[in-house]
Amino acid sequence: MNWLLNEAGKPEANLSSPGSRSTSAEALRFFQIHGAPGIRLVRYSMASRAQATERVKEPAEYTRAIVETAPESLLVLDRDLRVKAANLSFYKTFLASPQETEDRLLHDLPNGEWNIPELRSLLEGTLENGAGFEDFEVTRELPGAGPRTLLLSARLIRPEPDKLILLTIEDGTERQRAQELLRREKEFTERLINSTVDGILAFDRQCRYTVWNPGMERVFGVGKEKTIGRCAFEVFPFLKETGEDKFFLDALAGKSVVAKDIPYRVLEMGREGFYEAYYSPVRDACGGAEGAGAIIGGLAIIHDITERKRAEQALQESEERYRELFENASDLIYIADLQGNIIDLNKAAERITGYCRAEALGMNLAHIIAPDQMGRTAEMLGHKLATSGQTTDEVDIVAKDGRRVALETSTRLIVSDGRPVAVQGMARDITERRRSENSLRELSARLMHAQDQERRRIARELHDSTAQTLSALAVNLALLKQHADEPGGRAFDLLAESEALVDEASREIRTVAQLLHPPQLEEAGLAAAVRGYSTSFAERSGVDLDLDVPLALTARLPQDVETAIFRILQEGLTNIHRHSGSPTAGVRLALEDSEVTLEVRDQGRGMPLEILDTSGSIAGLGVGVAGMRERVRQLGGRLEIASGSTGTTVKAILPVSDGHAL
Repeated sequence: MNWLLNEAGKPEANLSSPGSRSTSAEALRFFQIHGAPGIRLVRYSMASRAQATERVKEPAEYTRAIVETAPESLLVLDRDLRVKAANLSFYKTFLASPQETEDRLLHDLPNGEWNIPELRSLLEGTLENGAGFEDFEVTRELPGAGPRTLLLSARLIRPEPDKLILLTIEDGTERQRAQELLRREKEFTERLINSTVDGILAFDRQCRYTVWNPGMERVFGVGKEKTIGRCAFEVFPFLKETGEDKFFLDALAGKSVVAKDIPYRVLEMGREGFYEAYYSPVRDACGGAEGAGAIIGGLAIIHDITERKRAEQALQESEERYRELFENASDLIYIADLQGNIIDLNKAAERITGYCRAEALGMNLAHIIAPDQMGRTAEMLGHKLATSGQTTDEVDIVAKDGRRVALETSTRLIVSDGRPVAVQGMARDITERRRSENSLRELSARLMHAQDQERRRIARELHDSTAQTLSALAVNLALLKQHADEPGGRAFDLLAESEALVDEASREIRTVAQLLHPPQLEEAGLAAAVRGYSTSFAERSGVDLDLDVPLALTARLPQDVETAIFRILQEGLTNIHRHSGSPTAGVRLALEDSEVTLEVRDQGRGMPLEILDTSGSIAGLGVGVAGMRERVRQLGGRLEIASGSTGTTVKAILPVSDGHAL
């Protein structure tokens, strides 16, 4: 580098070859830009050089300091690409010494780092045509710095005959990282703009479009090839006609504005709708205070609200239809707050309750609910608040004129922001239906009573006539067998078989008579009938029976109560035998607190829902689960059925007067 420094020790280093008689020469001029040293190749005449030397005489040490403190690594190469000089930055960066570097071919430098065919070709091209090159990229592992990207630039600084090349080596790693980061940010921004559903546009200070994303094309049916670079008011003249040009001008004036419910129409596509636009200024400041920097344009985000407007229109129409249905429905419809105060009601509610709208609004439901059902109604409201779905109940109200009206109500919660705020109910007047049900229930009770009476009659007939006849026949057949003397004993065998059949028929008739109406029930009372039937069931079925019927229970109960208990016992044991698969069963009969209780239990597979819900009969008794419930309800009692995988328990509880005891 001493050669370069010696040459540069003058204000302008003469780079012409020694002995040259040219009237012109080239020199390296050293200067500073913003405090940083620089080198410039200057061509001038020899006469001018002499004059310049006289005018400018810089100390050699100042020039030497500029070269040595240059941040880039510098190499001077001759026409053979031999290193003639290198600056201090090169030696520090690549940990090389002048002895290892100067007067050596570039591609022969230690470690072969610079033996790059492409670089060699570029340098030879510089020697040949003097064009030079810039920013040739090389990746090197620098000591203490790791892999770095080096940018090499070269130019010819001495022409013929002794050509010299100045090779500048700059660490471009950070610059490339910044460029890569900028490229990625730009790509991300473009993807974001192009992928958003909303339309995004940008414009410069002359209102020329600079950004027009696919969202804008979807809304307005115009591609960016027809908008970019053109003035917005030329592309869409209607903007001035509708006054929307004001939004552009507001953004360029530094204002952020929102334009709502703007109609649009795309004639080419036959489509029309509405949009909202958000305009804001675009400034050239980056990272400064908000609002800082010169305004260079504007940005607008266009949100198509056509579907929302249509939804709002549909909602309004739906509300109108709902109101029409609400007012004209034949069923009572009301809305009440969570305290039970009436907020709204329809015409049917006015008709059924007798209160006009003005009287009912603000009235609490407690004012019209029958007093004897207030407690149950409070339970219903509590259940409603704990249940998100629709619930159905029955409740009685007292109309304005004192009439008691039975209602079947279906209610649901009205929820706002995830919290219940009111209750909407629909109620149907079931007063007539309830009367019909009561009449039907009374008729059903009479039919059951008649059925029991008929069974008693049939049982008596079977016992008093058919059974007696069969008994006589058995006697006759026995006598015939004693006197039969037919050779071969054929008559004897036939008579024996007939006798067996008669015995079997008698047993079956007795069993049927007992099932229809056991004699014990009338002759000995409920307790004895339960014992007898249960014992007979255990013998016929093979089920191990645990019977709990105290011997002290001897007194009689009302006939209807005894019949109901006995029929439920029959139904329960028949179900165990036919459905449960249980090897054991239990029967308990007791009188507790003026209530008679029958409990039938097993340890089987449980009762299926279709049997629990059936209204049909089992074993031809015409009872069924529904029949058991109806018998119990007719007598003011209750039927409890608990069924699961470990077995089933049926418990019938009927009230008895204090004057009756088992």
